[in-house]
Amino acid sequence: MLYIFSKTLRSVAVDSFSNDSLTLIKLDRKQMGAYLCIASNEVPPAVSKRITLNINFAPVIKVPNQLLGAPLGTDVQLECYVEAFPNTINYWVKNRGEMLLDGRKHFIEEERSSYRVHLKLTIKSFSKRDLGTYMCVSTNSLGHADGTIRLYEIKVPTRMTTETTERMVTPSTIEATTPRSISEMSNEVFVTTIAPLQAVMEDSAHDHSATVRDMPNELTVNSGARRAAARRNHASAAATLLAPLLALLLACAVR
Repeated sequence: MLYIFSKTLRSVAVDSFSNDSLTLIKLDRKQMGAYLCIASNEVPPAVSKRITLNINFAPVIKVPNQLLGAPLGTDVQLECYVEAFPNTINYWVKNRGEMLLDGRKHFIEEERSSYRVHLKLTIKSFSKRDLGTYMCVSTNSLGHADGTIRLYEIKVPTRMTTETTERMVTPSTIEATTPRSISEMSNEVFVTTIAPLQAVMEDSAHDHSATVRDMPNELTVNSGARRAAARRNHASAAATLLAPLLALLLACAVR
């Protein structure tokens, strides 16, 4: 009689041992699973028996990202991986006090596979009120464990765009333009730029000639006025000097 013990994982044998008994030493959670005992001899068929081995242990939590950042207005997903047996009770806590519930703001998921549980927390429309520390907590009859994730804001730089009304002429545009259209463009530019310049020059020349013509008259008037004022000043000075002399002559005549 031949006895074969094999450990199976998803119906595939991963390890085998030939003996009438199987002894496992220092069990841990990695040895947890299904074992298949097969008995066979020279007379077919063989007989098999499936044995499931469960190992009880306290929860263990692994957090892939303990520091997580996201821009405002986006959906953020927090993750924790739990290993425990028997089954655990799992929940999320914000800032070590507020328990989060599944709803419009928070979406909570659990994916179980044997003694492993994948916990997911999705925060919708991330805002400044959602900043802080989040904890995934797992507990069973043998103990509890928690993992911490700190959530912060990522500031996205805003790109300032300026719109210009000038159209740049590229070499391809010049090649696509016919010689006739180029000449017409040059004539239009000449008319719109030279004509105003010529008008300004004519106006400035007219004003300058008018100013030059008026300058002799202004000089004549100013010089005549100055001569008249000088004569008045001389007459006043002479009268001032002759007044005492006339008064002295009158006094002598009276005597």
